[in-house]
Amino acid sequence: MDQTSPSQQSTEPQKVGLFEILLVGIVLIFFFGTLNYFNILSISNVFPNQLGWLPHIKQDSKISYNTKIPAIKQQNTDISTASAKFSYDAVKASKALEKYIRDNIKEEFLPSKIEVKQHLIPDNTFNGTDYVFGVNWDLENIIFRANFHYLPNTNQTRDMEFYINPLSSNVSVDTANSALLTKTYLKNLPEAVDFECGVFEKSTKFCEHFLEKEAGKSGFGAVEGKGESGKNLLLIFSCFIPKDTSYYDKRTSCLLFREKDPRGL
Repeated sequence: MDQTSPSQQSTEPQKVGLFEILLVGIVLIFFFGTLNYFNILSISNVFPNQLGWLPHIKQDSKISYNTKIPAIKQQNTDISTASAKFSYDAVKASKALEKYIRDNIKEEFLPSKIEVKQHLIPDNTFNGTDYVFGVNWDLENIIFRANFHYLPNTNQTRDMEFYINPLSSNVSVDTANSALLTKTYLKNLPEAVDFECGVFEKSTKFCEHFLEKEAGKSGFGAVEGKGESGKNLLLIFSCFIPKDTSYYDKRTSCLLFREKDPRGL
């Protein structure tokens, strides 16, 4: 039989409770001391008068955790204008080409409506060539092609030109025939026409009247050669190069192949 007195029984539970409290206190002090030491939870900074004595790692004064991200310097480029594609005045090009056609081709060969389209090439398709405006039409086995060119990315007219291809004609190009062909299709020709004729690369015959006027250089004539299919191709042509363009000095002929050899030989 247990002979422990009542006074001894009442004090033992109190000793166990104090031990647990002390143990929890030590653990908390160690836990918060560790956080404070590694500057995870700076208790010594929050309560400097009471807990300023707690040890902790000193931070490098050069390291800043509040570093601001530098602002991105914006470019002065206007995205909308930088990506915008140059566009020549389509109305201006259409009016200029239509006037040129009406001023030089006889009325009986003109279509009922002259509809100028951009990027147009001879087969009535669009090839993406931005600096070309064109008109194509066929009439009684005759093909007509007219073009307006401007210098790429500028508002300068490069030239205007047209070609007439009478499919049924087998006339050989010489001075007399060139005079006859041009008078058949063209109007407002000078009374005296001085054709310069030649042969390019032994296969292409041409006769051209080319001169300088007050408004610019102009010319007309006929050329005979081999087409892409290998068949004979006859063309009556005309061109105009305005004087107020940087392209003016480079042109000495309507026929670009003559620029390689001004004599056409």
